[in-house]
Amino acid sequence: MELDDAGLDPERIAAAIHDQLGETIGPVPVRDIARRLDITKIREAPLNKVEGILVTTPERPEGVIAVNGNSPSRRQRCTLAHEPGHLLMAHQRMVRQDGSGVPAPT
Repeated sequence: MELDDAGLDPERIAAAIHDQLGETIGPVPVRDIARRLDITKIREAPLNKVEGILVTTPERPEGVIAVNGNSPSRRQRCTLAHEPGHLLMAHQRMVRQDGSGVPAPT
């Protein structure tokens, strides 16, 4: 199944990603998956009140992920696996630098 055919169904999205990756041995290559999903940069930064953020343009063709550099490496890895889901599921929103939410412009 192609990722474009998966719609917004999380199980279909996961199946499409697994199909594209093929069989993997060892840790899931979360950085490679993020890059294949048009995440152009992955940064570590000291973030307050959040573990990670996804930044995209309004058109959302690509994104940048920042993970909390103060968190343990396993937590950062989990966050890096999580953030592309916001791009794929189209349910991101704008947030202030302090972590509080603001409605995205319509």
